[in-house]
Amino acid sequence: MSEPQIEPSMSKEPSASKEPLASKEHSASIEFSEDGRLQVSGELSFKTVPELVSASQGFFKKNNGFNVDLVGVSRADSAGVALLIEWQRQAQKQNKSVCFLNIPPQMLAIARLSGVDELLSLKS
Repeated sequence: MSEPQIEPSMSKEPSASKEPLASKEHSASIEFSEDGRLQVSGELSFKTVPELVSASQGFFKKNNGFNVDLVGVSRADSAGVALLIEWQRQAQKQNKSVCFLNIPPQMLAIARLSGVDELLSLKS
C-alpha cells in the first residue's frame, strides 16, 4: 500500500503533513483531484477518521463547496459516516455546499440504519 497523501486544498493554504494516517494496514487519504473533487480513499474507521478531520479543517474556508468522491474507500464503519456528517456540518456552518458521490454501500447502509442519510447530500 502506498504512502497516503493529504492536500488540504488547491488554494494557497499551507499544505498539511504527508505523514501516514494511522498505521499502514489502517490508512486513508484525502486529496483534491484536477477536476476539484475531494478524493477520499482507504479505510474510514475509528483509527483514521480523527486525522482526516484534523487534516480537513481549512477545506471550506477557501472553497465555495465541493464534491467529495468516496469511490476509493475500501472499508468504512460508523466513524466514516460521522466524518461525512462533520463535513456536512462544517459546510452548513460556513454557508458552503458539499455533495458526497459514490458512497460505498456499507456506508449508505450505516447512514440509513442510523437515520442520518437525510442529513447528508448523498449521490451513489
